[in-house]
Amino acid sequence: MSRITHSTKPKKQKRFRSLSDPHTLSELALRLKEGIYITTLDGEIIDANPAFLEMFGVDSLDDLKGQRTSDFVKPEVRAREMALLEREGSVRDIEFQLTRRDGEIRTVVDSAFLSVDPETGEK
Repeated sequence: MSRITHSTKPKKQKRFRSLSDPHTLSELALRLKEGIYITTLDGEIIDANPAFLEMFGVDSLDDLKGQRTSDFVKPEVRAREMALLEREGSVRDIEFQLTRRDGEIRTVVDSAFLSVDPETGEK
């Protein structure tokens, strides 16, 4: 005689198997050697990964409080990129120079997309 039982144990979810998994995305952003960041349209740096912080010569996101991207990048360069971003919705491989806190100048290549909050319309 055989007996089939129905398991009521919750199925263990496999982590790090999908880019739609928030934990996977967080781990990816933290480990990438490319700088990843989020800014407002006026240039306030809201969040950034460790590679971005290193690129800008700071130790933590708190070190960037009160600063704008235009403190590191020529304002006219930022304005051109933002105009293109507003018009196209994304930009790819925009090359420019940034000046780190220690005065070192680095050439970087930026790609970005415009995200709009569906509830507030904030960009």
